[in-house]
Amino acid sequence: MSLIIAMPLLLQGFIIGFLVAIPIGPFGIIGLKRVFYRGPLSSLYSGGGIATGFGIWVFIILQGFTLISGFILKEEFWLRLIGSIFIFLVGLRALVQTTDFTKMAVQRRNRVKEFLLTFVPVLTSPATFITFSVIFTFLGLARLHLDASLSFWIAFSVFSGALILWTMIGITFHFVKNRLHDHHFVWLNKITSLILIILSFSLIIGL
Repeated sequence: MSLIIAMPLLLQGFIIGFLVAIPIGPFGIIGLKRVFYRGPLSSLYSGGGIATGFGIWVFIILQGFTLISGFILKEEFWLRLIGSIFIFLVGLRALVQTTDFTKMAVQRRNRVKEFLLTFVPVLTSPATFITFSVIFTFLGLARLHLDASLSFWIAFSVFSGALILWTMIGITFHFVKNRLHDHHFVWLNKITSLILIILSFSLIIGL
């Protein structure tokens, strides 16, 4: 499959990376506050860690589909149901968990550390694997036997979407910095958590 024919898949990958990288829950909001206090460049390093972790996982998952596609197609309903419940629980936990954002320490800037503080959790988190596995199962990519080259470009499109989002976050925060306070981050956490819960119900209804 040529890249021109695969453009819809690459566009989907970009959109997925952009949406999945949206900061959700207390840790996501703390990441936003790090960008808020440390400036736009922080979004490139923090977002770069997230995007790189996403890209690696996506490549592994897409290549893994060629090995486990039979199982995925056979158990597609249950995988979708489990994924929907997982998304609901993530949103509910983020909604009810109390986090004091005002006590977040602003440490001395270390760009490598900022990258690793997001890259390592994303790369080692089962949630990342489950999230992308569920998304690609919903999109039917398990039915396609993608070669390594196309899997790489889809992974790169996911990486690009995530990095673009965090770049936009850094630029936006640069212009609205003087208008934001801690209670805004609390409400942002609640809103993003509710979006996840609503999404989980819509996925269950669509089964």
